Parts: sequence; structure tokens; C-alpha cells
Amino acid sequence: MEKTNAEHRTVLVTAFEGWNDAGSASSLAVRTLIEHTEALPFTEVDDDFFYDYRDTRPQQCTALGFKRIVWPSFMFYRATISPELTLLLAVGPEPNLHWRDFCTTIVGICEDEKVDLIVNLASLYESNPYTRNIPIGRVDGSDLSINENTYTGPVGITTILNLSAAQQGQKSLTLWADVPEYLPFDQCPPATLALMRSLCAEVGVESMKGMASVELATQMWMKQANSYVEQNPALAQSLSEIEHNWDVQQSHQQKVAASELVDEAERFLRSYDRCDWDAEGRTEHTHPLDPESLPSSQIKKHLKKFGGDDTNE
Repeated sequence: MEKTNAEHRTVLVTAFEGWNDAGSASSLAVRTLIEHTEALPFTEVDDDFFYDYRDTRPQQCTALGFKRIVWPSFMFYRATISPELTLLLAVGPEPNLHWRDFCTTIVGICEDEKVDLIVNLASLYESNPYTRNIPIGRVDGSDLSINENTYTGPVGITTILNLSAAQQGQKSLTLWADVPEYLPFDQCPPATLALMRSLCAEVGVESMKGMASVELATQMWMKQANSYVEQNPALAQSLSEIEHNWDVQQSHQQKVAASELVDEAERFLRSYDRCDWDAEGRTEHTHPLDPESLPSSQIKKHLKKFGGDDTNE
């Protein structure tokens, strides 16, 4: 069946170098996609209004035998991933000034390009063990309620961009990678790979071009990290404690999640016992645990939560 234009999605993926880019994890992810998808530039935000050149210095380079000054800018590229998906890839330094105006400009570009979703990639330094999977946090920028996120303190440009997008009805989210803070490496390919995999899940694809090269870089990085830790006994001892605390925390979170799942199942069964399901044939009262009396859609919904739905549509 042919896809219609209504099924096509345009997603903006951003990465801001600076405070939101520990281990260059987010910027490396976007630059890898730009390189391997052969994305083409189509616009940029480079106004002097947004950058303080004493903090974000222009760079001198040589091109075709002549000196050239490259000014800080936030560049936008376009990549066709599939007939159903276009990625707009944006990367550059976090602006120094006028964040609200900067984010309004970004949201305006999204409106012009009919963007369906903004995905901000970001990373921060944390004390997580590098020997475990890099954790990825997800912040729904469209949800302005407090919910479980009660953080107060400094924020990066991604928070302001999410708020600006939400005010204009634009969907957005931020994916945060935790980069081990105790390793002296400029880049963290495992965090880059974790961000790229999470991005794939958000946009509904299995993989993207360039991920194989990041996987190879991750393997090399792990060898370097292992060697560095082996040569530093104090760090090895500290890492052992970090791993223990991490495993205990993860075990506790799994138990809490399991308990919440059981509570939800019990609430469902109680609510089911009070309902009169007649849309799919239930006309008489039956035992609340009798699955034959449940609408199939309800059964599938709750079986999926337990990982037990192997039925075919």
C-alpha cells in the first residue's frame, strides 16, 4: 500500500555544543548523521545578536589557499531517511545571548518546514558506571505540568526551546545521556550510540546510517577505558563502589516498577468488575477473572504490559 503525504513525518533533531554536550555525545550524534546521510544545508542562525565572540570565538582556517574566518552559527541540514521520514539536523554552539529570541527563531523555522516533532539530544556528566549501559533520560517538552520532575536549578537551551515550542503548540522532547565524569576522554561514543538508538526508537526506525561507525568507536573506547582504570587502582576501587551502588539502585527501581504494574493490574480488574461490557458481546455478569468476558482490545492492552501478548491482529 502506498504511503500518503499525511503519513510523512518531518523531525528536527538538535544538538547544542557547550553545557548540554558532555563528552561531545550529542553533537557527535548529529554530525555523524549529517555525514553519513549526505544531508544538505538549507539555513543557519548566525546573527551577532546571539553570540558573544569573547566566549564563543570565531575560528580561522585555510580554504583553497586563502585564510577564512568561520563564525559561530547554528546550522540546519536536511536528510531524507525514507519516503516516510525526513530529518532536519541542526548543530552548533549554544547561544550566549537572547535565548528567547533564538528559540523563537528555531520554532519559526519549524513552522516553515512543517516539523512534526523536535528531538533535542543532550548529555551531562554523571557518576554512572561506564561498564553498564548508558542511561537515557527522556523529557517531554510538551508537558508543562510538574508530574514527577521537580528539578529546580540551572537549565540549558533545550529547556527554553521546549517551552517556546510548547507555547506554539509544537511537540518536542529532549533525550539526555549520562556521561561518566571520572574518565579523561574528550568524547564518549557509548553515550553517542545510546542517544542514536533512542532517537531511532522515537522516530520509528530500527537504525540509521553512521551507527556502525559509532559502534566501532564504542568498542575502541571501552578498551581504552578498561586500560585506564587498570592503571589507576584508586579509580578501580571507586568504580567498584559505583557499580555496586548502581546495581542496588537498578534492582530497587525494578522492584518498584513491578509493584506499580501489579497495582495497575489490580485497579483494572476492579474497574472491570464494575463495568458492563456490551460492545463486544458481554450481556450477562460473569466472574471478574474470566478472560472470555473481556473485550479482546482490553486483554491485549494489559497483556502487553506483562510481555505476554503473542496474539496476532
